[in-house]
Amino acid sequence: MRCLICLLVLLTPIACQAETDTVPNPRTVHNIDLDWHFSLGDEPTSTDNMRKLDVPHDWSIEGDYHPDNPTGGKGGYLPGGVGWYIKTIDIPEDWADKQILIDFDGVYMNSEMWINDHPLGKRPYGYISILYDLTPHLKPGPNTLKVRVDNTNDPSSRWYHGCGIYGHVNLIVTDPIHIPQWGTFVTTPHITDARATINVETDVISAQAAATSVRLEQIVLDPAGKQVVTTTKTDIALQKATRQTITQQLTVPKPQRWSVETPNLYTLVSRVYHDNKPVDEYHTTFGIRTIEWHAHKGFLLNGEQVKLKGVCEHHDGGPVGAALYGKVLQRRMQILKDMGCNAIRTAHNPRTPEFYQLCDRMGFLVMDEIFDGWHKKAEWDYGRVAWAQWWQKDTEDWLRRDRNHPSVIMWSIGNETGHTDKHDITGFIHQFDNTRPTTGGTVFYGVDVSGFNGPGGTPGVLEKFKAEHPEQPVVLTEVPHTYQTRGFYRVPTWWRERPGQGKNQRKNFFEPYGEEQIFFDGHPRYSSSYDNAGVRINARTAWKRTRDTDWIAGEFRWTGFDYLGESGWTAGGYPMRLFNHGIIDLAGFPKDHYFFYQSMWTDTPMVHLLPHWTHPHIAPEAEIPVVAYSNADEVELFLNGKSLGRNQREDTLEFLWYVRYQPGQLKAVAYQDGKPVAETTQTTAGHPARIVITTDNSNLAPDRRDFAHITFKLVDVNGVMSPRANDRLDFHFDGPVTHWGFENGDPADVNNHRLMHRRAFHGLGLGILQSTDSDAPTE
Repeated sequence: MRCLICLLVLLTPIACQAETDTVPNPRTVHNIDLDWHFSLGDEPTSTDNMRKLDVPHDWSIEGDYHPDNPTGGKGGYLPGGVGWYIKTIDIPEDWADKQILIDFDGVYMNSEMWINDHPLGKRPYGYISILYDLTPHLKPGPNTLKVRVDNTNDPSSRWYHGCGIYGHVNLIVTDPIHIPQWGTFVTTPHITDARATINVETDVISAQAAATSVRLEQIVLDPAGKQVVTTTKTDIALQKATRQTITQQLTVPKPQRWSVETPNLYTLVSRVYHDNKPVDEYHTTFGIRTIEWHAHKGFLLNGEQVKLKGVCEHHDGGPVGAALYGKVLQRRMQILKDMGCNAIRTAHNPRTPEFYQLCDRMGFLVMDEIFDGWHKKAEWDYGRVAWAQWWQKDTEDWLRRDRNHPSVIMWSIGNETGHTDKHDITGFIHQFDNTRPTTGGTVFYGVDVSGFNGPGGTPGVLEKFKAEHPEQPVVLTEVPHTYQTRGFYRVPTWWRERPGQGKNQRKNFFEPYGEEQIFFDGHPRYSSSYDNAGVRINARTAWKRTRDTDWIAGEFRWTGFDYLGESGWTAGGYPMRLFNHGIIDLAGFPKDHYFFYQSMWTDTPMVHLLPHWTHPHIAPEAEIPVVAYSNADEVELFLNGKSLGRNQREDTLEFLWYVRYQPGQLKAVAYQDGKPVAETTQTTAGHPARIVITTDNSNLAPDRRDFAHITFKLVDVNGVMSPRANDRLDFHFDGPVTHWGFENGDPADVNNHRLMHRRAFHGLGLGILQSTDSDAPTE
């Protein structure tokens, strides 16, 4: 079946008002995301032949998947190359006596920048925010900013990295006497219900021609924006072009603690006065909370033991690639939150500032990771080309930028770099922050908390280490690794094996897909959505051990979402563009593991059934394992109204029946204390007969920054989703929107994301639209 869809998106303009202080802030921040010019290849001679676009932007995700692209399987077979960005910046006359800084949230990678042809600098690392002082080279009126991004040498990472200015860009305008960007550090060393002690370190810098005296004033606003601290003032003698650090202490009465459940945020307002006039005002968001890592109790937040229910996350966002921001990022994080996830590891690099701001507001705990490796892991990665020269500068910038976020609870120095911190990165980090511990992926020694990746899933390894090092805190940085393809099921257990090894060759006993079953080195590309396809340990066994072992602080499973890269393209032409390790597919649709974790990590009554119940080719004698995940005491299963028994949760953390297939309806009813609290069904679907389209945002703001997610679902005549439907849909959008891409979660679908068609995968697909700044129809 092939369908043509015309989707009319109605936009309702939303008026936006900015809150202003009674006294204007002498510091101003100007976002310059809009109206850049971009081209690929050699340096452009004019903007006339360049494409006009907004940033954040990733040119790689706009390209075609192809086995000859130099990114290879590591980068998901998407293109790299050299890109140029040019932006005209208009400087008002009244900025003549100001300091003007430009702040890039993220540029991948090997960036080089010029303002009015004056070189600003080079930064090889693609996962760090970049600051440059433009002041000496600016003039009133138009100024030309050029950015060159070089991704010719690929692969430059072991996963999809994206290419371009993938984060926001801001101009920061201050007085010559000011607090530098990332110039505050707020800690909360002592907290009781009556009061909290707040330590504040503030850097103040002067670019004036002579020494001068200034006053630094601190004010604290509570989560409602009310001033709760009597002003603290300190007089300072500043020398010319010096950076001076001032330490002050404040007391907050009746503090509202930051936690996963109550992510209360305070604001520190730091004001600098010169000649009794305010010359700078810097705002720092912080949380009042305590953290403790204990050898026997794991992780404690505000004195209470909290298990880290975590996932590892790469930074790509499916069809938007590395340009993951705004409501697209927030949607993904809300999906994790609804699962009960409370922790995220930034694997294996820092994220953009927007990510940490969302973690602060939403109540996530963050393992903030700076590097993948300290040496070559991919042919042209940072570890090979720049780590030795740049690691200290990049680490310092990362720490200064992220250390005020209450969500950040530990610093990860690297991933699978060896068992020991042989460069004393831990010691370097503690020069800038000694309130949080260090760890690393499979780094056991020389860090404050020993981190275990794959070895943590091997029976006996973790227990042996703990017996030998009983006073060392432990966290599972990357456990478990499991595979699932949404909506696809196989009965035999499969552990990661090479072709010809073992007895379990991923044979599908009851779901022969014929030509749809794609093979990779003798293995089908799709992995079973039972919890029976994994590496070393399955999801249920891993979580049971974590839950029941006090000294394991928690686990960060690999991964939350599927991600692009670490893939393969066979000689026979069978592609694989992403890794199937996620709990959630690349479109944001939950797999069955999502509901297992929800049953373990949440309290709201729920029950989930697998597999789907549409199996037209099943052998008559076959019995299908039917699994329920629930956080209730018992679950009863019905087939076409007949009870198949009420089961209690087994030691394997699931409810299990073996059912001879009959078309119709499976229904599961969950009971708590003998009372029904939740139910769900799986119904046999007919052939797809119509398309159901829904959106999470029908009132897009006309600001070129708002997003809508369009979900399309193929259903039969009764409205039941057809879980075997893989039909192509063609789209046309009428309205003031820009198409950002389609995704269906199929690891073997290598169609370009910007094409105006996409197959459904097991009945589902997704499109992402962005608003324009007018009500006029787009192209």
